[in-house]
Amino acid sequence: MSLDLHCSELLWYFCIYSFLGWILEVIYHAVTTGRVVNRGFLDGPVCPIYGFGALTVVSLSDLAASVRPDFVNPPLVFLVGMVLATAIELFAGWLLDRLFHTQWWDYSDKPLHFHGYICLEFSLLWGVMSVFAIFILHPFVRMMTPSFLPLPATRLFLGALYLIFAADVFTTVVDIRRFSSELKELEDFQDSLHGISDHLSEVIGTGALKTQQKIDEQHVQAALASAELENRMNEKIEALKKRLSRSKICGTGRRLRAFPHLHSRLYPKTLTLLRDLFE
Repeated sequence: MSLDLHCSELLWYFCIYSFLGWILEVIYHAVTTGRVVNRGFLDGPVCPIYGFGALTVVSLSDLAASVRPDFVNPPLVFLVGMVLATAIELFAGWLLDRLFHTQWWDYSDKPLHFHGYICLEFSLLWGVMSVFAIFILHPFVRMMTPSFLPLPATRLFLGALYLIFAADVFTTVVDIRRFSSELKELEDFQDSLHGISDHLSEVIGTGALKTQQKIDEQHVQAALASAELENRMNEKIEALKKRLSRSKICGTGRRLRAFPHLHSRLYPKTLTLLRDLFE
């Protein structure tokens, strides 16, 4: 097999398993929660983490089979697949956390978890899925992969798919960063409101206000400032709620529904408040 054709097959495998992983996530979420939502991190029907995991396990299995065919047996595939898939899930969770300061899934309620990124239950499941993929699913995928198309046509079609994938990644990153900025703005409003209240209490408590008239004036000024901030914050919340409602299929609104355990490291209270209002 030529190098170009082999690369085309690997690119096809990534697309196919990313799509199959997305289907699996949608079904799992529907069964466990009773809600059918697009469970992908991206807006398109793909879960790249499954594509990377399957591609890694398949490539290693092919390499092992080329050296010694007896290396590719169910127990070894289970063990290697479990370790590799768990490592990929751990790295993906950590990377998303560091890039966006959010934890997208959380296994903290599962036994034997590690910082909520991975847990024993799902690690064992990845091992079982690896065995299923290598010995049952992948032979069929390999047979059906359209590598029989003329190579120029394959390049054109795959190029279009990966351009769409790249655009999806770009718009997702932009949308997440925009939402993070909106959370920060709301958090700043709340901090300012608390700051006004704390400052007034401190001034009164230290006796800096000598007369009842000055106390009343200070109360009036604080009330006006608080009312203005509350109005601006409520306007921002309403605008954000409308935007989230319009993005239930693609965008932040869809991601909030898809990841019910989404946790913001920087603005946890604001995100919880907004999620309650949105739902």
